[in-house]
Amino acid sequence: MDDTVRQAKEAFVTGHGGTTLGDLLLTLISVITVSISLHRGVLVLVPPRWTGPFGLYLAETLALIVPIAVVLPGEPWSSADVVAGVVFGAMCLGVLKELLRTDVTAPKAEIRADVCAGEEKPAPNDSEHSVVWCVDAFRGITVLLTCYAILAVDFELFPRRHAKTEETGLSLMDLGSGSALFSAGLVAGKCPARAGAHTYTTVLTLGALGATRLLAVESTGYTTHTSEYGRHWNFFWTLAAVVIAYRCTVKVAAGVGITLTPMALAAATVCVGAVHQGVLAVYFAHGVDTWPRDGVLGANKEGLASILGYLTLFCGGAAVGAVIFGTPPVPPTHRGWHYWPSSFASTSALRLLLPTALIWSAFVVSVVLGPLPSRKLANVPYCLAVLATNTLLLLLISVLDGLLPCTPTSRRHDVLRRVSRQQLTVFITANILTGCTNLSVNTLAISASVADFVILRPYMILCAATPVLADAVIKATGR
Repeated sequence: MDDTVRQAKEAFVTGHGGTTLGDLLLTLISVITVSISLHRGVLVLVPPRWTGPFGLYLAETLALIVPIAVVLPGEPWSSADVVAGVVFGAMCLGVLKELLRTDVTAPKAEIRADVCAGEEKPAPNDSEHSVVWCVDAFRGITVLLTCYAILAVDFELFPRRHAKTEETGLSLMDLGSGSALFSAGLVAGKCPARAGAHTYTTVLTLGALGATRLLAVESTGYTTHTSEYGRHWNFFWTLAAVVIAYRCTVKVAAGVGITLTPMALAAATVCVGAVHQGVLAVYFAHGVDTWPRDGVLGANKEGLASILGYLTLFCGGAAVGAVIFGTPPVPPTHRGWHYWPSSFASTSALRLLLPTALIWSAFVVSVVLGPLPSRKLANVPYCLAVLATNTLLLLLISVLDGLLPCTPTSRRHDVLRRVSRQQLTVFITANILTGCTNLSVNTLAISASVADFVILRPYMILCAATPVLADAVIKATGR
């Protein structure tokens, strides 16, 4: 890569101050509401026999990625009308279907796969299936948003207010970094029997990916943002460190006889966050830049200083996951279509009300009393902002699941479920495609329309298709 182009690209993605929390919330609520509504509409209204399995998968993917490609590059406060129109249209559609009394048989024996394992088990009722779908939908849409942002940020069509902040503040990509840890922690307690072997495999995979990325960056002269994680450190190694730290915490808790209830996980989140903020107050009171970039530790001070903060987010996600999956849901009365309030209490929405209110209260207090949020340090205000935003969005998806029309097959084997179950594979694919794109073309010289329709949308389709391709490879090799 030419040095002039590399320097221009690095300058293009650095030095930004973020945006307001209101702008972020409106943007995310708009994207998620429109995407989930259109996606559910495709699943409910388009029979698979009309398009075939691959055609239906493509229709679902387009329903999810088009709102992302339309809303994110838009100006602030310009999405409210779109959200209102789509929600109103979805509600009218549901009411029309109810009036027509469409015959939809109740499921005889729902089959679902556990969130983190491929084992199929009978779901006791549609309510539990709804909880699992909401978690899958949240994790899936989070990954798709992240995939879009990591490539789109290199083009001029992506608003600079959504790019990662340099010191303090909040942006869409700042929330994305923390949301990845929250999303992973959300299902951390779903497979206790396989946790040990799964942890070793995950850590080794993430470590190898981090080393591969470092070698690729050094050998190709790829543009790097040193003030993000450091000179050598990267997000894969942060994930590996967090997984190791969390697993050690679980082992210690099991050794002393502590059960990982929602309250215990919430207490762990508070304790880790307090320790992290104390370390920052002692060693980084004037910012991480005051430490010289000498030696291995100094060269990677940003990545190392933020590990405890990301562990806080992982523990917070685990606590919220324990709340969602903890209490057996109440069996609903099966009907052809489910609407709020009849299904509201049987989904994860009611369980999320209290945690969401508590986290938002803590975030408001941190805004008034504490320092500004900093993704670079992953301080407590940043962690609370990520936790508050993610719990609110998870609550939004749960409410949408109760409001939108639903059939016995509309929550199974869809794009969001597949992407959720193979988050790491999709994220790796997105990173590879992003690197190849940046090495092949000068992204700053490409117009917005070409970047949108020729590069970003096909790229998003490939990312969403990764789980299908991975399953096909596994099936072909007989593994």
